[in-house]
Amino acid sequence: MKPSLAWLVKLSFALLLAHAAMSSLRELEGPMLLDPYAPVFACSAATLRGLACLRLLLAALVLWSRSTRPALLLSGLIALYTLFANTLDFHNNRYALALYALAAGVALARTGVTALGLTLMRAQCMFIYLVSALSKLLDPDWAGGAVLRARFVWFEGLATARGVPAGVMHVLQGARISQAISLGAISTELFLAVGLWLPRTRLVATCVGVAFHVIIQLTAKVETFSWLTLTVYAAFWMRPPRAAA
Repeated sequence: MKPSLAWLVKLSFALLLAHAAMSSLRELEGPMLLDPYAPVFACSAATLRGLACLRLLLAALVLWSRSTRPALLLSGLIALYTLFANTLDFHNNRYALALYALAAGVALARTGVTALGLTLMRAQCMFIYLVSALSKLLDPDWAGGAVLRARFVWFEGLATARGVPAGVMHVLQGARISQAISLGAISTELFLAVGLWLPRTRLVATCVGVAFHVIIQLTAKVETFSWLTLTVYAAFWMRPPRAAA
């Protein structure tokens, strides 16, 4: 077990959950249309605002060792409910945060980390990479580079605002370049799905994953997904007390 690493994971989740709650509060300002997934999830905007405030409190409680697990578990459950209560607010990145919060709630115990929780976090990370890679590989537009080329066009302004040279973005919009990058992204995700699990390739996979997500964060709008994923990488480097002995 690495207590300092576990504390950094708690800090990162606290910030991520607080950011998500603040984003929900901003989006719930003023009158708005709610679209529940099913009638059982229906509630008022005022209720969702109250839940967002509760999520802020829970995010702070994540840092207190005695309340870390219940705070994470409750945060994940509330986040899932709010996504089903208003499908207009649904985003894969927010759904991933809710599920990761639940897994982290199982992993981060007062006395260290649990094998079950770490396995859940690792498995979810692998599943996301694997499904993402396979869905792109089976999509002719993605594998052929059309989707990525369009994204480079759409997010050119965002990327240049974050420091990416405009000339680089123009080069990336080339048909052959975008196709090569698309196939490279698919290969990278497949490698990360396996490489992070294996001790011999874990360090290389971690370095590749960090570079991969920094590039994504600079060239696309993915909210805090890159930050979340890199936080979960810690699960591959932590061990429960018995395994560390």
